[in-house]
Amino acid sequence: MLEITLLGTGAAERVPSPACYCPTCVEARLEPALRRKHAKALVSWGGRSVLIDCGSDIEDQVLQTVSGRLDGVLLTHFHFDHVLGLPRLSRRRNGAGPLALLHPRSPAARTAGRLMRFFNGHSQLEPIAAESFQQVRLGEFLIEPLPLSHTVPTFGYLLWGAWGTEESAIAYLTDTGGLPASTIRRLLEVGPKVVVLDATFATGSGERGRHNDVAMALELLDQLDPRLGVLTHIGHHNAPFAALVREVSSVAPRWIVAVDGMSVRLGTGSIAVRTPGRPLGQGTAHRLGFSGTYHKLQTSQSPSQHGSPAYSEGAGD
Repeated sequence: MLEITLLGTGAAERVPSPACYCPTCVEARLEPALRRKHAKALVSWGGRSVLIDCGSDIEDQVLQTVSGRLDGVLLTHFHFDHVLGLPRLSRRRNGAGPLALLHPRSPAARTAGRLMRFFNGHSQLEPIAAESFQQVRLGEFLIEPLPLSHTVPTFGYLLWGAWGTEESAIAYLTDTGGLPASTIRRLLEVGPKVVVLDATFATGSGERGRHNDVAMALELLDQLDPRLGVLTHIGHHNAPFAALVREVSSVAPRWIVAVDGMSVRLGTGSIAVRTPGRPLGQGTAHRLGFSGTYHKLQTSQSPSQHGSPAYSEGAGD
């Protein structure tokens, strides 16, 4: 089955942001499970994996999390919080052979290549300049780049396991402020079961062509109508966690707020969500459901038939 693990769910400043004492940063200092690293994800199928983005805090995460072979890296864009781990990842390959690096066409791509050669002497990564809506096969994965609305050329990605089976479509869409009409049309054609979407700012603070706020993200999820919508790339000026969860789940319980280490599995006719089992103070673990077990969702599209599996107790499998 196809599985996506959100290795990081934060914006460029991460959470907590250094020297910031906003409510969200204070909360994260008190509760380590609510801290957010740079947004990145690992998608796995049948013992193989692809990595989406590669921020500076990537090395230990990849070593601890990747099971099976890493078939490639998908870069959304060339901002620092998405690429600074590339030299470290390339060095770690240590002669294991070239690793495909799919990326949007951008003047920054050449600079990134020079930096990797500077740090490594040579690069273990093989850059592939992708084209919008042109599908690429990497190992067991079928991948389709989707143009996003950001300040530099940026791709989201549609991913299928087993080269495109209907039940295994995930869309990963960050960084973006709104979505281009062509991307919305394509997403409606495909109907991904899971959509992971930028929700950087608190409601009322978003900017089209840059980043979504929570209300913008929820509006897009309503339009795309996946079985599960997951908000990621969450900035420190967003609402504190419990307030953010209440805002999102009040619109539709099948829209959830990501945390670092959250995993989503797609099986035939089923979706399951797991939050990491991490110690939290003063009963917070029970309240937020950081249990380390998977919670199955029903597959009906009706929001009223879905629980809030990421934040409630239930039988894991």
